[in-house]
Amino acid sequence: MFLLLVPRGNVSQEVVVAFLRDLLRHCRGRVILIWDRWAVHRGPQVRAYLARHPRLRVEPLPAYAPELNAVDHAWGHMKYHDLANHGLEDVEALADAVADDHARLRRQQRLLKAFVRATGLPIRL
Repeated sequence: MFLLLVPRGNVSQEVVVAFLRDLLRHCRGRVILIWDRWAVHRGPQVRAYLARHPRLRVEPLPAYAPELNAVDHAWGHMKYHDLANHGLEDVEALADAVADDHARLRRQQRLLKAFVRATGLPIRL
């Protein structure tokens, strides 16, 4: 199963830990997180949570490698297929359109797996 989360507002370490807590509640067995090196992912609260939950394993992406980040492929797809040519009137309308597109993507597991395969990383799906 692949998850795509887009919270509204700023993402803090508390938001990341809440996501990890929900992830563990919904997924059985080992969970591998493929993360970029965003500071929030490496903060002390997140590191402490990961240390307490050994079934969560982090595989960090190289420092700057958007082509290896499946989320960048998802954003590219959304920008090209879903968000292009919208006559959105304000930022709230844009936020709503992005949330709707993410909800649609979450239901398309084959497409999410294709984003991971597009990275070329040696991941079995």
